Amino acid sequence: RTSDSTEGNVTSSPGEPLKQGYVAAENRLYPVDEAPQDASLLAFRERLLTSVRKHDGAAVLRAVDLRIRVSFGDDNGRKAFSKQWKLDEQDSPFWHVMEKILVNGGSFQEPAATPRRLIAPYVYSRWPEAIDSFENLAVVSSKARMRSKPDGPEIGTLHYEIVKIANDPGRKGVADSPWRHVVTTGGASAWLAADDLYSPVGYRAFFEKTPEGWMLTTLVAGD
Repeated sequence: RTSDSTEGNVTSSPGEPLKQGYVAAENRLYPVDEAPQDASLLAFRERLLTSVRKHDGAAVLRAVDLRIRVSFGDDNGRKAFSKQWKLDEQDSPFWHVMEKILVNGGSFQEPAATPRRLIAPYVYSRWPEAIDSFENLAVVSSKARMRSKPDGPEIGTLHYEIVKIANDPGRKGVADSPWRHVVTTGGASAWLAADDLYSPVGYRAFFEKTPEGWMLTTLVAGD
Protein backbone atom coordinates (compact mmCIF):
# COMPACT_ATOMS: atom_id res chain seq x y z
CA ARG A 1 0.00 0.00 0.00
CA THR A 2 1.19 3.53 -0.64
CA SER A 3 0.15 6.83 0.85
CA ASP A 4 1.97 10.14 0.96
CA SER A 5 2.82 11.07 4.53
CA THR A 6 4.92 13.93 5.83
CA GLU A 7 5.59 15.45 9.21
CA GLY A 8 5.34 19.18 9.75
CA ASN A 9 4.73 19.70 6.01
CA VAL A 10 8.40 18.97 5.35
CA THR A 11 8.70 17.52 1.86
CA SER A 12 11.36 16.77 -0.73
CA SER A 13 11.13 16.81 -4.50
CA PRO A 14 12.43 13.82 -6.48
CA GLY A 15 16.22 13.77 -6.51
CA GLU A 16 16.59 16.41 -3.79
CA PRO A 17 18.55 15.66 -0.61
CA LEU A 18 16.39 14.52 2.31
CA LYS A 19 15.25 17.32 4.60
CA GLN A 20 15.16 17.14 8.39
CA GLY A 21 11.91 15.67 9.71
CA TYR A 22 10.92 13.87 6.52
CA VAL A 23 8.65 10.86 7.00
CA ALA A 24 8.66 8.44 4.07
CA ALA A 25 5.53 7.47 2.20
CA GLU A 26 4.25 4.12 3.39
CA ASN A 27 5.64 1.38 1.15
CA ARG A 28 6.88 -1.10 3.68
CA LEU A 29 7.81 -4.73 4.17
CA TYR A 30 7.37 -5.64 7.80
CA PRO A 31 9.36 -8.50 9.41
CA VAL A 32 7.87 -11.99 9.41
CA ASP A 33 9.23 -14.91 11.44
CA GLU A 34 7.33 -18.18 11.43
CA ALA A 35 10.17 -20.27 12.92
CA PRO A 36 8.67 -20.14 16.45
CA GLN A 37 5.78 -22.26 15.12
CA ASP A 38 8.14 -25.25 15.31
CA ALA A 39 10.09 -25.68 18.55
CA SER A 40 12.65 -28.02 16.97
CA LEU A 41 13.36 -25.52 14.18
CA LEU A 42 13.69 -22.67 16.64
CA ALA A 43 16.21 -24.67 18.70
CA PHE A 44 18.14 -25.59 15.53
CA ARG A 45 18.30 -21.96 14.44
CA GLU A 46 19.52 -20.80 17.84
CA ARG A 47 22.29 -23.42 17.81
CA LEU A 48 23.31 -22.43 14.30
CA LEU A 49 23.33 -18.73 15.16
CA THR A 50 25.55 -19.45 18.17
CA SER A 51 27.95 -21.45 15.97
CA VAL A 52 28.03 -18.65 13.39
CA ARG A 53 28.79 -16.00 16.00
CA LYS A 54 31.59 -18.17 17.40
CA HIS A 55 32.94 -18.80 13.87
CA ASP A 56 32.71 -22.52 14.64
CA GLY A 57 33.08 -24.05 11.20
CA ALA A 58 32.85 -27.66 12.38
CA ALA A 59 29.52 -27.02 14.10
CA VAL A 60 28.18 -25.20 11.05
CA LEU A 61 29.09 -28.11 8.75
CA ARG A 62 27.11 -30.47 10.97
CA ALA A 63 24.06 -28.36 10.20
CA VAL A 64 24.67 -28.45 6.44
CA ASP A 65 22.91 -31.06 4.32
CA LEU A 66 25.17 -33.34 2.28
CA ARG A 67 23.34 -32.30 -0.88
CA ILE A 68 23.14 -28.59 -0.12
CA ARG A 69 22.45 -26.32 -3.09
CA VAL A 70 25.00 -23.49 -3.34
CA SER A 71 24.69 -22.62 -7.04
CA PHE A 72 22.26 -22.74 -9.95
CA GLY A 73 24.59 -25.13 -11.77
CA ASP A 74 25.89 -28.61 -11.03
CA ASP A 75 28.54 -27.69 -8.46
CA ASN A 76 26.61 -28.37 -5.27
CA GLY A 77 26.91 -30.43 -2.11
CA ARG A 78 28.76 -30.03 1.18
CA LYS A 79 32.17 -30.18 -0.52
CA ALA A 80 31.25 -27.30 -2.83
CA PHE A 81 29.84 -25.40 0.15
CA SER A 82 33.11 -25.76 2.07
CA LYS A 83 35.16 -24.70 -0.95
CA GLN A 84 33.02 -21.63 -1.54
CA TRP A 85 32.76 -20.35 2.03
CA LYS A 86 36.13 -21.36 3.56
CA LEU A 87 34.83 -21.80 7.10
CA ASP A 88 38.35 -22.33 8.41
CA GLU A 89 39.01 -18.63 7.86
CA GLN A 90 37.92 -16.17 10.54
CA ASP A 91 37.30 -13.45 7.94
CA SER A 92 35.12 -15.66 5.72
CA PRO A 93 32.14 -13.65 4.42
CA PHE A 94 29.93 -16.55 5.49
CA TRP A 95 29.80 -15.37 9.10
CA HIS A 96 28.23 -12.03 8.22
CA VAL A 97 26.01 -13.41 5.45
CA MET A 98 24.52 -16.18 7.56
CA GLU A 99 24.08 -14.11 10.71
CA LYS A 100 22.12 -11.50 8.76
CA ILE A 101 19.91 -14.24 7.31
CA LEU A 102 19.30 -15.87 10.68
CA VAL A 103 18.29 -12.68 12.49
CA ASN A 104 15.85 -11.62 9.78
CA GLY A 105 13.12 -14.19 10.18
CA GLY A 106 11.52 -16.18 7.41
CA SER A 107 8.36 -18.03 6.47
CA PHE A 108 7.31 -21.56 5.68
CA GLN A 109 6.86 -22.52 2.06
CA GLU A 110 3.22 -22.47 0.99
CA PRO A 111 1.41 -24.67 0.37
CA ALA A 112 2.88 -26.88 3.06
CA ALA A 113 5.83 -28.75 1.59
CA THR A 114 7.13 -32.20 2.40
CA PRO A 115 9.61 -32.03 3.98
CA ARG A 116 8.65 -28.83 5.78
CA ARG A 117 10.78 -25.92 4.60
CA LEU A 118 11.48 -22.48 6.08
CA ILE A 119 12.73 -19.85 3.63
CA ALA A 120 14.81 -17.01 5.09
CA PRO A 121 15.13 -14.09 5.32
CA TYR A 122 11.61 -12.69 5.14
CA VAL A 123 12.82 -10.10 2.60
CA TYR A 124 13.09 -12.90 0.04
CA SER A 125 10.16 -15.06 1.13
CA ARG A 126 7.67 -12.17 1.40
CA TRP A 127 8.89 -9.75 -1.28
CA PRO A 128 5.96 -8.16 -3.17
CA GLU A 129 5.86 -9.52 -6.73
CA ALA A 130 4.82 -6.13 -8.14
CA ILE A 131 8.08 -4.47 -7.02
CA ASP A 132 11.29 -4.94 -9.06
CA SER A 133 13.62 -7.09 -6.96
CA PHE A 134 16.78 -5.90 -8.73
CA GLU A 135 16.13 -2.16 -8.42
CA ASN A 136 14.92 -2.03 -4.80
CA LEU A 137 16.02 -2.88 -1.28
CA ALA A 138 14.21 -3.49 1.99
CA VAL A 139 15.04 -1.55 5.13
CA VAL A 140 15.35 -4.24 7.83
CA SER A 141 15.31 -1.84 10.76
CA SER A 142 12.53 -0.04 12.60
CA LYS A 143 14.72 3.05 12.81
CA ALA A 144 17.34 3.10 10.07
CA ARG A 145 19.31 6.34 10.17
CA MET A 146 19.26 8.38 7.00
CA ARG A 147 22.18 10.64 6.13
CA SER A 148 22.80 13.26 3.46
CA LYS A 149 26.20 11.67 2.72
CA PRO A 150 28.11 8.56 3.88
CA ASP A 151 28.87 8.81 7.61
CA GLY A 152 27.28 12.25 7.67
CA PRO A 153 24.91 13.65 10.31
CA GLU A 154 21.58 11.94 10.81
CA ILE A 155 18.73 13.67 9.00
CA GLY A 156 15.86 11.29 9.63
CA THR A 157 14.90 7.64 9.93
CA LEU A 158 13.18 4.96 7.88
CA HIS A 159 10.89 2.24 9.24
CA TYR A 160 10.93 -1.01 7.22
CA GLU A 161 10.47 0.91 3.96
CA ILE A 162 11.17 -0.47 0.50
CA VAL A 163 13.61 1.92 -1.18
CA LYS A 164 15.00 2.24 -4.68
CA ILE A 165 18.71 1.86 -5.41
CA ALA A 166 20.08 5.23 -6.53
CA ASN A 167 21.80 5.27 -9.91
CA ASP A 168 25.24 6.54 -8.93
CA PRO A 169 27.76 6.49 -11.81
CA GLY A 170 30.86 4.63 -10.68
CA ARG A 171 29.20 3.29 -7.52
CA LYS A 172 26.39 1.02 -8.67
CA GLY A 173 27.11 -2.60 -7.93
CA VAL A 174 29.56 -1.95 -5.09
CA ALA A 175 28.02 -4.61 -2.88
CA ASP A 176 30.68 -4.50 -0.16
CA SER A 177 30.35 -0.77 0.54
CA PRO A 178 29.28 0.03 4.13
CA TRP A 179 26.92 2.68 2.73
CA ARG A 180 24.19 2.57 0.11
CA HIS A 181 22.64 5.50 -1.73
CA VAL A 182 18.88 5.06 -2.05
CA VAL A 183 15.75 6.93 -3.05
CA THR A 184 12.78 6.78 -0.71
CA THR A 185 9.19 6.17 -1.74
CA GLY A 186 8.63 9.93 -1.65
CA GLY A 187 11.49 10.47 -4.12
CA ALA A 188 14.08 11.88 -1.72
CA SER A 189 17.70 10.68 -1.78
CA ALA A 190 19.58 9.50 1.32
CA TRP A 191 22.49 7.33 2.42
CA LEU A 192 21.88 4.33 4.68
CA ALA A 193 24.21 1.85 6.35
CA ALA A 194 24.36 -1.34 4.28
CA ASP A 195 23.58 -3.39 7.40
CA ASP A 196 20.16 -1.73 7.60
CA LEU A 197 19.26 -2.94 4.11
CA TYR A 198 18.66 -6.29 2.41
CA SER A 199 18.25 -7.17 -1.24
CA PRO A 200 15.45 -9.56 -2.23
CA VAL A 201 17.94 -11.17 -4.63
CA GLY A 202 20.64 -11.36 -1.96
CA TYR A 203 21.60 -14.56 -0.16
CA ARG A 204 18.73 -16.66 1.10
CA ALA A 205 18.66 -19.95 2.95
CA PHE A 206 16.28 -22.90 2.93
CA PHE A 207 16.01 -24.98 6.09
CA GLU A 208 14.32 -28.38 5.75
CA LYS A 209 13.26 -31.02 8.23
CA THR A 210 15.06 -34.20 7.16
CA PRO A 211 15.27 -37.66 8.79
CA GLU A 212 18.42 -36.35 10.50
CA GLY A 213 16.59 -33.28 11.80
CA TRP A 214 16.59 -29.69 10.55
CA MET A 215 19.35 -28.93 8.05
CA LEU A 216 20.54 -26.05 5.88
CA THR A 217 19.69 -27.30 2.39
CA THR A 218 20.11 -24.20 0.19
CA LEU A 219 22.26 -21.06 0.32
CA VAL A 220 22.19 -19.07 -2.92
CA ALA A 221 21.91 -15.53 -4.23
CA GLY A 222 20.70 -14.01 -7.49
CA ASP A 223 17.84 -15.08 -9.68
